[in-house]
Formats: sequence, C-alpha cells, structure tokens
Amino acid sequence: MKTLKEGKTEIDVKRPNGNIETIDVTAKFRIGLNDKLFAQVVVATRQAGRGDVLCYRNIAPVVEIEEADYQTNCPRCGHRIDSRKSYGQKESYLGHQVMTYYCDDCRKLLSAIGSGEHTALEDKASHKPSPELVHKQDF
Repeated sequence: MKTLKEGKTEIDVKRPNGNIETIDVTAKFRIGLNDKLFAQVVVATRQAGRGDVLCYRNIAPVVEIEEADYQTNCPRCGHRIDSRKSYGQKESYLGHQVMTYYCDDCRKLLSAIGSGEHTALEDKASHKPSPELVHKQDF
C-alpha cells in the first residue's frame, strides 16, 4: 500500500479581530479529533483569549492499493491466493471478527466436514410436543 497524500486534522478559528483561520493541528492530534476533544479545544482556546473555534475536520489519507496487497496465503495449506478471487469467511480471532481467505481445495474440504451429520439444532427444530399429558391427573 502506497500513501499518496497523508491524512491531517484541521480546525477553523475565528480570531478576536474577526479573521477566520484554518490551522493544521495534526502534530498535536495524531489520531484526529472527536467531539469530546473538540469541546476541550473550544474551551481552552476561548479561555486563552485566542478566539472561538468553529469546526474541525479529520481528512483521511489517500492511499493506492497495489497488486501485492491482495496476495495472501491460505491459512490451512499455505498456498498463495488472491483475496479478491478466493473464498472468504468471517471468523473470530482473540475476540475480534476477521476475514479469513481459503483456497478452493481447502474450502471444499472445510465445507465437506460435518455434512450429513445430525446435530442438536436439527433435533430441536424437528421436535414436536406430544398432545398426551406428561403428569398423572387426580380423579
């Protein structure tokens, strides 16, 4: 992945003399601003007597994805695959959802595992309660 243009964070400030300036604050806020941080910036700027902060912008970087970024290995067999054309499925890894890509041979094998087996979920779905009473009635 090649970065064509770096991302940045800007704020617009209305100075006490009435001029409106756009200031690049990327060096101070590397991860960007959010509403909570912006509220703190507004208060601090006003208390310092430097004007009123009007708004903020987080500008995302412009990147170019290269062919090599799509190349990955099948986690099961290690064959080199293209993630745009291969089978992918969401899996949980360390509590996070990740996309895992498999080659065609591994996909067929993983799909065949467990096919034709009778599961507990199928038992629940096919269970029909009996109309007969399950306890003894008093006469």
